[in-house]
Amino acid sequence: RTIRDFGVAPRWSRYLMSSTQFHATVHCLLTSDRLSVQIAALTVVQLAAFGMTLRRKRIISPMEGVFLYSLVLGMGMLVIIDDILRRSFFHLAICLGNATAVLRMNLGMNKYFIWGG
Repeated sequence: RTIRDFGVAPRWSRYLMSSTQFHATVHCLLTSDRLSVQIAALTVVQLAAFGMTLRRKRIISPMEGVFLYSLVLGMGMLVIIDDILRRSFFHLAICLGNATAVLRMNLGMNKYFIWGG
């Protein structure tokens, strides 16, 4: 199950959460020489998995799961944005992240082609 399966988050917020994942991947690829971005992305993945476990075991509600996931994504993006601002390629990183999100989510392009091609 994914965050989309909860059905409690508005469509625009699910789109935003999905595009954030594309940004995290792009920024990990752009900043491979420092580990702060990679560790932030890994932390987001692990905490999101933990939140999904809590949700599956009915310890938290679907809305609390969405809130937790949004909070974790937001904190991860703060680390990523801080890092790319220090490197002075904020606009490039944002454009690439948006482009990959649009290619996949709006145009349905194969994700392996996006990342490998």
